[in-house]
Amino acid sequence: MTWKDIFTEIRIKLNLKKKSSPRKLSFQKNTIEEFRNNSSILRSRLLHSIEDRVNARSQLVPYLSTDDRIFEPYVDTLASLVYGEELYSYTFQLGKDVLRYVEDFEYRNRIKVNKRHLYFGLSVNSIYMNDTINGMIYWELSQKDDAITLGVAYNSQQAIIDTFHKFTSVVSPLTTVFNENTLHYQLRNKYAFIEEFKLVIAKQQVPELFSFFSCALRYKQVNYWLKNDFTDMTKMYAQELVNSLCILCEASLKDISLVTQSVLGKILNTDIPNISLSLSNVLGHSYPKPNTGLFATYPTLTDADFNTSLQLIIASIKSLTLSDDEMKAHLIYLTYMLRNNALHDVRASLNYYNNANQFDEVIILLFASASMIRNL
Repeated sequence: MTWKDIFTEIRIKLNLKKKSSPRKLSFQKNTIEEFRNNSSILRSRLLHSIEDRVNARSQLVPYLSTDDRIFEPYVDTLASLVYGEELYSYTFQLGKDVLRYVEDFEYRNRIKVNKRHLYFGLSVNSIYMNDTINGMIYWELSQKDDAITLGVAYNSQQAIIDTFHKFTSVVSPLTTVFNENTLHYQLRNKYAFIEEFKLVIAKQQVPELFSFFSCALRYKQVNYWLKNDFTDMTKMYAQELVNSLCILCEASLKDISLVTQSVLGKILNTDIPNISLSLSNVLGHSYPKPNTGLFATYPTLTDADFNTSLQLIIASIKSLTLSDDEMKAHLIYLTYMLRNNALHDVRASLNYYNNANQFDEVIILLFASASMIRNL
């Protein structure tokens, strides 16, 4: 406690009134000014560093493999600012500033620069801003520049695998966020068909591949909010992630050659028996009536049924006592429950929507379902 604090305490005790002027928001003013100054300094240093590297580059040879070094300051800045902080718009603007400068350099010198690192950074940033379409566009531009530089045909599946080796500072936190989740860690240890992030993404097909990558990036963001800032906006972002994962799981099922149906419910009733009869025996069916298996165990006709069934199915999964086929059936049925009851609109009457911990469990189990489906 400072002497000013002591004097204030004495004055309050003695009821001595002090003539005061209107309160000035000096702290807020200084904070804003400091942010403006720091952001301006950071932007200037970044652009000067990029300019020096671009101007030192050969003006004769296009698409150099060493062009990656030009964008190291930007990628490092992106990695240091976006994790745990909500500076996505600021870092995205930095990337756009860099892109404009490099494109001007290309125009002036009639030459092409390999911008794969820059495009990848803009892709990651777009996803964090919930702009998946531009995220996909920038990522494809990144991989195409890579293919041109290496003189090979563009292959999106190989490109995403290579991404982990080229952008470890940006991608490695994705592996960490799943490793730090107790439920996902326990499921991976118990069931071989639930794998770690890198192995799952390597098995994705196009276009589901980028969808899974996007979901993982968004989970890094949503996971932080669910733990620290469970607001209505957090719920909306988390629900959008649930929707994306449900669609991803359904699309992944349709990639299986034995799947003939176009709707998830019909796939579970008609196609799963042909993929795995033992799995189908546990899962059961909803058509023809009456319901059997998990369809009968976990009814979802009403919101009350759904809330009770969701709580029970999550508890059953978390017990880690299910056989392989039972776990597969529980995960795929959980996906079906969420796909049918929560995909089309915001349902505030569903309990998980108002419970941060259960929301996180739902998301983690959908990631586990995505892994399981690729290993059917």
